[in-house]
Amino acid sequence: MMLTAETAPHLELDQWVRTTVSRATDLNRENIYALIDLAQSPYPILNSLQCHVAVPPYTLLLDDTPHQDIAGFGPVLIQIGTQQPLQQQLLIDLLYAIEGEPRLMLLIPARDYLKTQLIKTLRRSIQVECGQGGEKTLLLRYYDPRCFMALLNTLEDAALKLLLAPVQEWHWLNRDGQPSRLQQPDHIGALPDWPHPVLHLSEQAICHLSAWHQAELWRQDYHLTPADLNLNNQEALMELLVTAQLAADKQNQLSQPERVAFIQHYLAMTVGTPRQSS
Repeated sequence: MMLTAETAPHLELDQWVRTTVSRATDLNRENIYALIDLAQSPYPILNSLQCHVAVPPYTLLLDDTPHQDIAGFGPVLIQIGTQQPLQQQLLIDLLYAIEGEPRLMLLIPARDYLKTQLIKTLRRSIQVECGQGGEKTLLLRYYDPRCFMALLNTLEDAALKLLLAPVQEWHWLNRDGQPSRLQQPDHIGALPDWPHPVLHLSEQAICHLSAWHQAELWRQDYHLTPADLNLNNQEALMELLVTAQLAADKQNQLSQPERVAFIQHYLAMTVGTPRQSS
């Protein structure tokens, strides 16, 4: 099942938060949830949560997992009341403090799902096993808005149900700062249940996610902008770079010099010669 996000025109951060809260209110939800990645944050997010007068309830999602020792550097789920203006203002202040960093998503919970169920599912989905016997383990950063949709579209239906069932809508800002939204598929209840304690990723899914990681490194190393490849936005730039990385994989271009040459040729043949790195 292929999923597609909806995008809307650019909004200021405070407008985006208030629009999302209004959407949750229209759906008769009492709370929304902010999912923030604490890893390498230059801003003391936890300190702000603990010291703010609003004191919004929050949960470190790596608590009560085998990765508890790094819970303070993982994702935190913050409950924000739709009728709690102080909590909403705290969220807005946090957004401005981390503006431009890909570390936040807003979740509107599904009807009849308890907060405990939401936490359990999000926690369960972070822990991933891969390899034929599940011998490899890793943390799945599905909450990174840069590759959220790419990740979802690598998952089998049962795994999609696990992650999406407790959430009615996911909201985030894409690479171009546009508000983006994924609504829960109407037929989510008809999908099979996920039978394992944690998520499993296929080798194909891992290869696809690796291509996104390599594309991001390429964009950074070559300081590419959309204009460099005759494109109009960052999202289109990343899609092209990922396609180039996957093409290199398909041609078994694994050694660095040959791979670089292949991708440069691929990009040149597709949209023109890209600017070279310094």
